[in-house]
Amino acid sequence: MPGRFTTWRGDAASGLVVLAPLLVIAYVVIWIYSLLASFPVLNAVQPPIVRVAIVLAGFAGLVLVTGSLMRTTTGTIVEATLDTLVNRIPGLRIVYNASKMGIETVVDGTDHLRTPVRVETWPGMYMTGFKTGNRASDGRDVVFIGCVESPYCGGIHGFTARLML
Repeated sequence: MPGRFTTWRGDAASGLVVLAPLLVIAYVVIWIYSLLASFPVLNAVQPPIVRVAIVLAGFAGLVLVTGSLMRTTTGTIVEATLDTLVNRIPGLRIVYNASKMGIETVVDGTDHLRTPVRVETWPGMYMTGFKTGNRASDGRDVVFIGCVESPYCGGIHGFTARLML
């Protein structure tokens, strides 16, 4: 009978792999829906689905207006100021930067992150690095250079354009 139990265990694991994420997604959707439906300013609006639609439309409008502002010089200044303020708060800095990088990767894609560059570390000695898409505070391009043991370890370094070929 050990073979039958192993098959059942494998079937159960395969079913959980498919159903668990769907249940989590359903729970999160229901939680967000109930949160939006109980938005205190719109309690007079009936039915709750209309309240949810109003909140989502308002959020979409806010995203578009903020996005339009961020494409201007004022937006660049506001973003730099916000980054500076948030990066002074130790715990929040990690969450903010991770969220920002994740959203930028999803929205902008990762094609610019895969661009390999040759970096001249010493005269005549070259290493392969990958542009991160960011710039250091002094204007240098930030490049990830992996290490030999694993492609996931390495260092982030700033280089001037003349060192990258």
